[in-house]
Amino acid sequence: MKLKYLSVSIAVALMSGAAQAAPLVPADATGTVYFGGATASSGFIKNSIIDRTCAGTTAREITVYQVDADDYTVICDLDPATGATGTMMAIKQGGGSGDGTVPVSDPLNNAILFPVPPANPASVCAAPVTAQTGQGTVYTFYNNCLIGNTQVQGADIGASDVEPGLFYDVNTPSTGNPFPPSDLSKLTVRPLASLVFGVAATESLRDALQAMQFTSSSPCNPGNANHDLLMPQTIAGITYDVGRIAAGTANATADASPSLGTATVGDSEQCMPNMSRAEVVGVFTGGITNWTQIKQGNTNLVQAALSAGVQVPDAAAALNNQRVHICRRSTGSGTNAQFQAYYLRRPCAKDIAGTPVAQAMLGPDTAASANFGGDQVVLANRGSSDLGRCLDDLQTGLQSSSSTYFVPGGTPIDNPRFAWGMGYQSAEKNQSLSRGWRFIKVDGFAPTLQNVYRANYLNAAEATCQINNADVGPGDFIMAQAIVEEVCAADTISVFNEDQNFLHAFGQSGWLAVPDDDKHGNSTAVPEAPALPSDLMNPNGPVPVSSWTRGGNNCSVAKVIDDVEI
Repeated sequence: MKLKYLSVSIAVALMSGAAQAAPLVPADATGTVYFGGATASSGFIKNSIIDRTCAGTTAREITVYQVDADDYTVICDLDPATGATGTMMAIKQGGGSGDGTVPVSDPLNNAILFPVPPANPASVCAAPVTAQTGQGTVYTFYNNCLIGNTQVQGADIGASDVEPGLFYDVNTPSTGNPFPPSDLSKLTVRPLASLVFGVAATESLRDALQAMQFTSSSPCNPGNANHDLLMPQTIAGITYDVGRIAAGTANATADASPSLGTATVGDSEQCMPNMSRAEVVGVFTGGITNWTQIKQGNTNLVQAALSAGVQVPDAAAALNNQRVHICRRSTGSGTNAQFQAYYLRRPCAKDIAGTPVAQAMLGPDTAASANFGGDQVVLANRGSSDLGRCLDDLQTGLQSSSSTYFVPGGTPIDNPRFAWGMGYQSAEKNQSLSRGWRFIKVDGFAPTLQNVYRANYLNAAEATCQINNADVGPGDFIMAQAIVEEVCAADTISVFNEDQNFLHAFGQSGWLAVPDDDKHGNSTAVPEAPALPSDLMNPNGPVPVSSWTRGGNNCSVAKVIDDVEI
C-alpha cells in the first residue's frame, strides 16, 4: 500500500514547495457541504472527495480534520473541472447509513449531529502530519480531534451501505422516522459500488478457533512456534504473505498491506479460522450463548484454547465472561442493515400480510446501550469506529473511548472485562492490524475481492449515494452536486485506486464495481467482469468489477450475469 504518512523530505518533494503553504481552516471556506450516513464506506468517501473534487496547490493545502475514521472534515479549493468554484468544507458525520436517507429526503423533519470543525486545531487535535491517499494525493491530516457535535437540519448528501428503501423496521434511522417509499421521487440515487463485509472476532477468539481447527503441527495453531513469525515466510513449501499489488502502468509503485511488519503467519489467509453462516446466525440470535457450545468431538472451544496457550475468559459465576459477547451496530446503521438482510433476511422475509418474519438479532439496538445481564452480553454501537473500539475493549479488558462500558463506578458486571467477542465490519477496516480483532472466514472463504468475484463469498452490499433534487439541504447545493457527480460515479480506475487502501494481511479486499445486466452488450460505461480474477487488480489493466449483482436490491439473491472463473 502507498505510504499514508510521509517523511518531511518526501512530503516536501511531493508538494513542490508546499512547505510555505498554510493548512486551511473553517474560516477559509466559502461553502459547506453536509455529508451524512454510512461509516463502513467512510474511507472510500474521504479519499474520493480528496482525489476527485479537490485542487491541491502550493499555496493552499488540502486539509483534513478527523475525530475518528467516521467523523471528519475536508477543506480544499474545488477543482474547476467539477463545475463548481470556491473553497469547500465537506463535513462527514458518522451516524450510520440511515442518516444518509431521510435527513436528505426530508431535512426539515430529520435533524442529525455533525462534528464541529475546529477553529483552532492546534489546541484540540493531534499534531498534523502529511498523508496521502492510495492514488497519491497529498494532504495535511489532523487526527484525533477532541471536538463536539452540533445538530444540523438534515444533510445535503447521503451515503448508505444498502438502498434507502431498506431503512424501516429494524433499520429505522436514528431520527426515528423510517424512510417512506414516496420519498424516492425526491432523490437522485446513484450506485456507488459493492463493498465487502466480514465477520470480526476478537484476536483471542480468533486464536481459540485456530486452536480448534488446526492441528498442533500446523503453523496456523497458536501453540506452534511458527504461528507468530512475521510474514513473509515459507514453511514446508507453503508461502505465507500479506496482500500485495505489483507495480504497473496503473500503479507506479508496488504496494503491500500496511500490516507488513506486524502481520504474522497466524494472520495469513491460509490460517484464517472458519465459521459457517448458520453458526454466525446462531451467535447473533441467541442460539449459541456460551463459547463452550462450540465443539470438535469431545473438545469444546475453551478446552482447545487452553491446550494451545490461548488466553481464556474467566468463567466465575458472578460474571461468566465465557458467555458470548456481541458488539453490534445500532438501528439505522447500514452495516447492521446489510448484516440483517444477508444473514437474517430481515426485513426482506415477510408473511402474506407483509409483516417481516425473520430471525431477530439480539438487542439492545440503541447506540451506547448494553445488556450485561442476559445469557449473552450485547453491546450496541453508533459507528463502525465505535464497534471496533468495543471489540478492542473486550480483547484488552480495558475501557477505551468507546461507550462499551458506560456505567461510571457501576457494579462489576458493567465494568471492563476480558472476553471473547464477535461483530461485523466492512473490509475498509483494520488493514494495518492495529486493532484487537481479526476477520474470519465464513463457509470456508475469506472476504477477498477474488472470492467475491467467483461468487464464493457473497457478503458484499451494493452501496448508494443520494442527493435531494431540490435545494432544501442545510449547505451549498452547487458544491454538493459537484461531489455527487465525482464521488458517486466511481469508474473502475477510481475503484482500483481506492482499493489500494484496503490491502489486508489475508489479501486484497474493499470494493468492486457493480456490473450492468446488459447481456454482455457492454452498452454502458461499466465494463464486463474480467475473464480472470487476477485481472481485478492487474496493475497494467485493472478491471475491479464483480461478476454478479443483486440489481440494486440488497434483499434480492445474488445473480451472476457475466462470465466468471470458478
